Amino acid sequence: MKEIKRMHLLAIIFVVALLAIALFAQKEANRTISDNFVFVEGGTFKMGSNSKYDYNKFERLHSVTLDSFIMSKYPITQKEWFEVMGTTVRQQRPDITEESYWTNVGIGDDHPMYFVSFYDAIEYCNKRSLKEGLTPVYIGAGDDTVCDWNANGYRLPTESEWEFAAKGGIKDRKAFEYSGSNNVDEVAWYEKNSTGSKPVGTKKPNSLGLHDMSGNVLEWCWDGDYAYPDIGGERINPRLDSIGKHRCILRGGSWGLAAEYVRSACRNSEYPSRLGVNVGFRPVLSVFSDSSKTQDKKPEPKYKIGDIGPAGGIIFYDKREFSDGWQYLEAAPVKTEFKAEWGAYKEKIDTRFYDERVGDGKENTKVLVKCLQKLKEKKKAAQVCADLNFNGFNDWFLPSEGELNLIYHSLKQKGIGDFSDDYYWSSSSERHGYKEASCQDFSDGRQWSKHRHLAYSVRAIRAF
Repeated sequence: MKEIKRMHLLAIIFVVALLAIALFAQKEANRTISDNFVFVEGGTFKMGSNSKYDYNKFERLHSVTLDSFIMSKYPITQKEWFEVMGTTVRQQRPDITEESYWTNVGIGDDHPMYFVSFYDAIEYCNKRSLKEGLTPVYIGAGDDTVCDWNANGYRLPTESEWEFAAKGGIKDRKAFEYSGSNNVDEVAWYEKNSTGSKPVGTKKPNSLGLHDMSGNVLEWCWDGDYAYPDIGGERINPRLDSIGKHRCILRGGSWGLAAEYVRSACRNSEYPSRLGVNVGFRPVLSVFSDSSKTQDKKPEPKYKIGDIGPAGGIIFYDKREFSDGWQYLEAAPVKTEFKAEWGAYKEKIDTRFYDERVGDGKENTKVLVKCLQKLKEKKKAAQVCADLNFNGFNDWFLPSEGELNLIYHSLKQKGIGDFSDDYYWSSSSERHGYKEASCQDFSDGRQWSKHRHLAYSVRAIRAF
């Protein structure tokens, strides 16, 4: 009988312990997930699209696997911004004094915050983290900011997290074109139904309970505008430790854009300092679990910016992960530099101009060389780059506009590589005409579209 009583007592203790653990877990959950945030269960999804609107093949489909995370239901509102930063949207642009302007674009506690740069957004995340007793995620400032993925504070979503959430995570397999619907007017404030921002949450949410993922304001993501892997490529928790001088991804479209730009898969990008009347953000929180999948471990960088690369050139970009067949970009040394015309003066060439992406120069060069061969033009910029054989390496190409801009900021501005103050050609064509192509003035960094018959400096690059 005593043994039975002892077993009963142990059973009671065990049940009480389980209840205590459950109560503690519930308390932790309540602390982590506030009313304005939703839990997004991790999983695998198809990122990108086969949309007819993906003119530049910037949305190529590929598989991505993500850990769970917690995301704000709405873009950060003007009230939430003021509570953390102590400033108003008007103070972001004190030069705009016309009351009618602010009335048109949207003023109010429940309106999304806008005129927020990428740097402003990550500053908000850190300040809110400190205010709520969490560990700030971002370390450093400006171009030198790095992300501590082990910190429990607020952060911007990665581009993959943002699209996964916009498409409904693992809850929604209907593949809606917009976030939560194929009817854009159900879920989005966009060009045809709005002339300014609207209070958040006034359109239908998606299956996760997230509002305004399509339209209202564009949202910053912690990602650069690199090209996706080729079809069939797969990534697990793709993350960048830092963005550097890269253009940053914006997602979701806005009230001033057409329906095709508020699609869940549509990508946009801007320089991190931009203050846009239609640009805001929404934060996320990481979910840490011993059983969760972990990010692919990356080896310590073999090369740093400014190092001599394997071909004898200069490293000017590190993607921080090996994907799509490359991690580093290397500019050829000055002894290989030459002057040439861009060529194909009256030919419409689809070399990806619009988003000025890093990672497209190689494909652009292939398109250009094929076109120039068809036209029987010789010794043009792309051809000479493609024909270059230096130190036994023959995989050189003409940089895209985004890649050329990285060369200017990472090398020329720091006095590395013996670049002249001349104009340099990129492989990106001008989107509105057939006679011009994109180039950059290396005396001041300004980017231009110039006539293709002009002879400008050319510096080849390679990816490895």
